[in-house]
Amino acid sequence: MTEPRRGRLTAIAVAALLVLALDFITPQAAPMYDSVHYLAVASSGLSAGAPLAAPYVYRFAAPMAVWMLHAVSGLPALTLFHLLALGAAWATLVLAYALSRAVGAPHAQGVLIMAVLAASLFQVRFPLSEPAMVDIEAYPLIILAFLLLLRESYAWALCVSLLGMLFKEFLVIPCVLLVVVRGRDYLRQPSSRPLLWMLAAIIAAGAAVLLPRMLIPVHAAFGPNFRLELPGTDRTAYLTNLRSMLSNPLAPGQAVNLLLSLVSYLLPALMLATPGRIRNLCRRMGDSRLPVLVHTLLVVVLALLGGTNIMVFVTYLAPVLVVTLALLLRENPSRLELAVMAASVVLFNRVLAPLGTAGGDPLEGVAFYGGWWTVLDATTVHRFAEASGYVLLAALVRWGVQGKNLGLRLGRLGRPMQP
Repeated sequence: MTEPRRGRLTAIAVAALLVLALDFITPQAAPMYDSVHYLAVASSGLSAGAPLAAPYVYRFAAPMAVWMLHAVSGLPALTLFHLLALGAAWATLVLAYALSRAVGAPHAQGVLIMAVLAASLFQVRFPLSEPAMVDIEAYPLIILAFLLLLRESYAWALCVSLLGMLFKEFLVIPCVLLVVVRGRDYLRQPSSRPLLWMLAAIIAAGAAVLLPRMLIPVHAAFGPNFRLELPGTDRTAYLTNLRSMLSNPLAPGQAVNLLLSLVSYLLPALMLATPGRIRNLCRRMGDSRLPVLVHTLLVVVLALLGGTNIMVFVTYLAPVLVVTLALLLRENPSRLELAVMAASVVLFNRVLAPLGTAGGDPLEGVAFYGGWWTVLDATTVHRFAEASGYVLLAALVRWGVQGKNLGLRLGRLGRPMQP
């Protein structure tokens, strides 16, 4: 067996072990909040008489897969959601490994990046505790689409993005990246081909976003600041009130919680970052710098507009985190620095701590994390302080390691020359 093949198989096995271990220590919460609406689609399908609520019904891919699997297997919908979540979590980690390798990370560093991603609370563990949420099925698709864009497989990237929009609206991001990247290609070398790609991506993304919202009748519509119970089915109420929602000013708490969620999710990269490493990171990114920056900007905008689950929304930065870590690790940080970073991520995300209780409220187990909608309290301060402490600890470790290395070099210079 060749070394690359052995490495890939090892990564696949490690990803499976990580997911199974996290699932073993994670109790499954009661289906509440958004999960109720996804379960309604999984139970009744998209029939006009079903209790369908917007915007959840527009993310019908995973619930409809459960609906079909239930018809074939007879297994309960929640069990099928759990199995889908396990498979999607595994695929997320495997694709994170593949993306890290694509940007130059060696095998061991790819596995480390995969493990760091697994430790992030809302990337794997929270979706396993509330498996009817559909974000977990969208994560592997957004990483795959980003990987395909880097490899210039534009047709496949567009297909994955369009499919992903049936899971979660954040999958519109690869379509936008395709337009941006091909627009850059056109500016570099004007021709009709990039323009055709841009037009195709815009039309396809518009259709994928609008058609479900125009064709699927709903009985209720929900947003962060509105709740509509309709007397009958309606195809326009959600879009009408969505315009109202988008016109409302942002609350200060949203911006603070977005910043907290970004710091929390990007903590491993922040711990490894130094001014010199950041300069080298930007240089090594090359052409991938533009999609990384645009992807980050779009996640920030959609997280502000998307609703209450800000700490969940920032996990769609997974491709950016993977690429950033892969390039930062090329700076050869010391083993001690890497060990401190990994341990800090585990501690910050309370990986080994209980996550609520079986059949309990899913938000109870993650209350320590902060970042929820406009809620600002003592937890917000504590989490900012804890994250800052870990970043400072990493800096002290670097300073200590560099001081030790400098002392060793000076000691060797001070030795008497052998005759």
